[in-house]
Amino acid sequence: MSQDLVFLDSEIIDRHLVQRGWTLTDFSNRMDGRVSSVKASGNYKSLQRIRQRRGVQRHIAYRIAATLETNVMLLLAPWDRLYTAPIHDGEESEWKHEAYLERGRLVSNGLFYICCRKHHRFDPQRLARCKCYFLNHLRPSDRDTLIHALSRHAIVAARVGQHPNVASNLSSHMSQSRETWWVTDAWVGEKTLGDICVPGGPSLTVQQQVRVLLHVARGIEAVHSAGIVVREFSLSSVLLTDDLSRAVVTDFELAKLPAGGPSVSGSWPETRYRAPEIDGKDALPSADVYSFAVVALATLNQGLPRAGQEAECVNSLAVPRPLKNLLIQGLIPSPQLRLQSISPFIPVLERWEGDVNVGR
Repeated sequence: MSQDLVFLDSEIIDRHLVQRGWTLTDFSNRMDGRVSSVKASGNYKSLQRIRQRRGVQRHIAYRIAATLETNVMLLLAPWDRLYTAPIHDGEESEWKHEAYLERGRLVSNGLFYICCRKHHRFDPQRLARCKCYFLNHLRPSDRDTLIHALSRHAIVAARVGQHPNVASNLSSHMSQSRETWWVTDAWVGEKTLGDICVPGGPSLTVQQQVRVLLHVARGIEAVHSAGIVVREFSLSSVLLTDDLSRAVVTDFELAKLPAGGPSVSGSWPETRYRAPEIDGKDALPSADVYSFAVVALATLNQGLPRAGQEAECVNSLAVPRPLKNLLIQGLIPSPQLRLQSISPFIPVLERWEGDVNVGR
């Protein structure tokens, strides 16, 4: 029976709805031309099934695709048996596809991307991490307006320069079909910090925790030194080498560039990792201090505590008191009262790393 069902990706459907300004109710009505409230109710239930990662009948999947004026194959979820991830758009590429690393992410500005691993066509041992942004649901004119946002990661990497804890960008470009945008970075490792710091996930040793946080703090400091604010930063923004010896800050598509650069504005969905004052517009370095403090708490605690219990959780951690004080200052919701710079974390983490390495 399950082979007769079609599994669609709710995040891709959501992107289409956001682009059109439709609610789920609007969409369910449009699927049948507003002919019947009974049919609309059935359509709504089908959409809820998709959100629950459950399959729908083929004729419903085709109706959904027709309503969105797209091909049903472009709506398939990675867990559908007919799903085929796009490798490239047909042009000869310097990098050859090896494998996709995840099922994809919906960014706060409404764009969707999926990460993959590639190797160089002339040097198979040279790897790269690539992000494929899907633009096929956008009108051609809208794609051009997004170029400044999609190229932002490469701009940040170039302004920071070579740094061991900041992603090194190799290329950033739109495909010949203009339906995808590819961001290619030097390979770091298979996992992100988000893959590890989850309840029940593989735990880091104290030495690894300190090293990762120190590297992240240094990476953010380097970005700030270039006059840039990351703004959108979480556990998944930290790449880890396979041996956990190095951490690298990445994903700068939503960063705030120095004065004069265009801004990525709009209504961003809430996340516990983003500073409360961030709304997609102006931001100060203290916003990244807040995000770093949340990331550090999740790293040291193997996940975030319940909302509102952050300070209590910090005080329960087996970490040096100076680090606890900085974390509490960094977690202050008010940007005026919050710690203003990431720099004070670095010497504290360096001292702790030294103590851990000598067995204190």
